[in-house]
Amino acid sequence: MSCIAKINESYNLLSKNEKQVADYIKENYPFSMNYSIQKLSSYTGISTSCIMRFVKKLGYNGYADFKLGLARDYSNTLQSGNFLDVIHETDTLDEMIQKSKQLNQQTFDKAYSILNVNNLEAAIELLHKSHRIFVIGESNSSLIGMDFCWKLININYECISIFDSHIELTQLLCMRPDDVVIIISYSGKTNIANIALKKAIELGVPTIVVTRITSENLTKNCTIPLCVPHLEEEIRLGSIAARYSLMIIMDLLYLGLAKLDMKKTYRLLKENIDFLQTLKVNV
Repeated sequence: MSCIAKINESYNLLSKNEKQVADYIKENYPFSMNYSIQKLSSYTGISTSCIMRFVKKLGYNGYADFKLGLARDYSNTLQSGNFLDVIHETDTLDEMIQKSKQLNQQTFDKAYSILNVNNLEAAIELLHKSHRIFVIGESNSSLIGMDFCWKLININYECISIFDSHIELTQLLCMRPDDVVIIISYSGKTNIANIALKKAIELGVPTIVVTRITSENLTKNCTIPLCVPHLEEEIRLGSIAARYSLMIIMDLLYLGLAKLDMKKTYRLLKENIDFLQTLKVNV
C-alpha cells in the first residue's frame, strides 16, 4: 500500500495533532517528502515526538523510513509517464512546473535508452539515397511530420508532407521504388498509418515507421522500425510525452542527414535565411 493510501486509511485513528501533520503532508506533497522532521515540526507547529508517533501508527520504523515511502510513491507515479496521472488541480504553479520538468526529462531518458542506433543509421542512409521522401501522419503526428519536412527542404531534400489526410493518402499513388515513406503514429492504430504502410508495400517502396515499441503490426511489416517507449494511454492530458518522444526520433533523422555534409548544410541554411529576409518589412 502506498504511503498516502496508508495516511488516508488510518486518518480516523489519528489524534488531532497527528491529523494536522497528515493534512500538511498531503497538502504539500511532493515537496513534503524532502522535509526533515525538524522542518516538518516547524511548519506544522507539532512536536517531533508527535510526528514520530504518527509515522509509527502508519507502520513505519522511523521518520527516514516514512520519507522513503513518500519518495517511492512519487517515483511510482512519475513512472506512468502520463500527465493525467501526475498533474492535479490542487497543484500550485511551481509544483506543476517541477512535475512537468521531471516527466519531460523522464520521457527523454526513456526514448534515448531504447533507441536502436543501427536502425537509425540505416534509416538515415535510406533517406539520403532516396529520390523523394513522403511523410505520413495524422493529427499531432502530422504536425511533427510537417516540421521535419520543412527542415529537410531547407537542406535540399525533396520532402512532402500534407496535413489533409485524403490528399496525404492520394499522393502515395505517385510513389516509386526509389522513394521512401516515413509513417509517424504513436499508437500504431490509425487507419492512415496502416493504409499507407500497405500501399507502400504493394508499390515496393521502403518504409520507415516511427511508433511506440508495442505497435506490432507496423514494426513487423515496415522496412525500418524506429521505436519510442510506451509512455501514454489512450486517455491522456494531451499528447505531451508521446509528442516529445516522436520528435526526438525525427530530430535525430534530420541531424543525421544534416551532418553528412556540414559545409553544404551551413551554405543552404544561410541561403534560405538570406532569401527569407526579403519577406520582412523594413521599419
